[in-house]
Amino acid sequence: MEAGECSSSSCNEIWAKLVPSDSKYPDVEIRSKEMVICSAVKSSSFEKHEWCKLTRNPDQSSATLQNKSSNAILVDEAAVQNEDEVVINSESEIVPIPDREGACLSLLFCIICL
Repeated sequence: MEAGECSSSSCNEIWAKLVPSDSKYPDVEIRSKEMVICSAVKSSSFEKHEWCKLTRNPDQSSATLQNKSSNAILVDEAAVQNEDEVVINSESEIVPIPDREGACLSLLFCIICL
């Protein structure tokens, strides 16, 4: 899993992270106000697939997740369809619904800087 590029000067401060359920994958640190989260299409490939965009909300204690994938994403067990948005809070569980290859990894959203 890889995070999108950071384009603002506020990139130094980590305000949230995504913690994978499988510890062999690293945490995704979120530094910018808006970030697109990508994953490898195949483990042997350099091709990346955008699956969600996270935007920090003005209240600083939540974020908005937008599904960028053609598949649904489960957020706290509720399906979020392509291009739909949902507000997430610290401890929200994000689960991409498996694609044809069956890849599925649960992520826990954690706000670490208020």
